[in-house]
Amino acid sequence: NQQMNHWPLEVGNLTELIDPLTRYAERLAESGEHTARHFYNADGWCAHILANAWGFTSPSEDPSWGATNTCGAWLSLHLWEHYLYTLDESYLRRVYPIMRDAAVFLRAILVEHPSTGYLVTAPTTSPENGFYLSEEDAAEGVVTHICLGSTMDNQIARELFQAVVEAADILEQ
Repeated sequence: NQQMNHWPLEVGNLTELIDPLTRYAERLAESGEHTARHFYNADGWCAHILANAWGFTSPSEDPSWGATNTCGAWLSLHLWEHYLYTLDESYLRRVYPIMRDAAVFLRAILVEHPSTGYLVTAPTTSPENGFYLSEEDAAEGVVTHICLGSTMDNQIARELFQAVVEAADILEQ
């Protein structure tokens, strides 16, 4: 939960800690291009929930949480937040490609939800929210985490798409 560990950076006046996080995102973006291409046939980059400092970005272990593929997009929002706190355009220029390419990946995995018609991420997981697919599953205790468009993904996608549009306007991209 790298992202959650860094929530208080800006509000806690710990802005100097953004540099290691930015370098981490830059490294993940490099290896995450391979992951996006080979696991999802998608452009851009992604990182899964067990991404690490050695550039590991692939799905991992248990699909109930290891298939969470929006961690790179979530991490990119920290980069945007740092810009919002500092208004440092040179920093924004540095991180814009990371943010943009995380959004490119998200766009590539959006599908139309068969019930609502909304665009949602798929495949995805709801790592902290399990559910039963049927009454039989409930009776047997079979919990599912893989779904279409988890709420977490919807929020990350909406925020990142908006951030990339705003950053592009600021940088005249």
